[in-house]
Amino acid sequence: MISLDRQAFLAKEIINGLDNHLKIEDKDRAVKIAKRTIEEFASSLSDIDTVVKQKIASIKRGVIEGSSEWKALYDRFYLEEANKR
Repeated sequence: MISLDRQAFLAKEIINGLDNHLKIEDKDRAVKIAKRTIEEFASSLSDIDTVVKQKIASIKRGVIEGSSEWKALYDRFYLEEANKR
C-alpha cells in the first residue's frame, strides 16, 4: 500500500512534471485530482491483492504461503484479476 504522504508527493511530482510541458491553470486542483486518482489506484491494488489471497486460500489442497507454487498462483490470479478491472 502506498502511504498518504507518498501519494501526495507523487501527485505533486506528476503535476510539476506535466507543468513543464503543459499550461496548468489551477495547479492545486490538478494536484488534488492526481492525488485522488493515485488513491483510487492504490485502493484497487489492495482490493486485487485481497481477492487473490482469498482465491489461493480457497484451494482445498492447501497451498503454503511463500512457496513457489503459492507465488506462481498469486502471479497468475493477480494478472487475471487486474485484467478484469
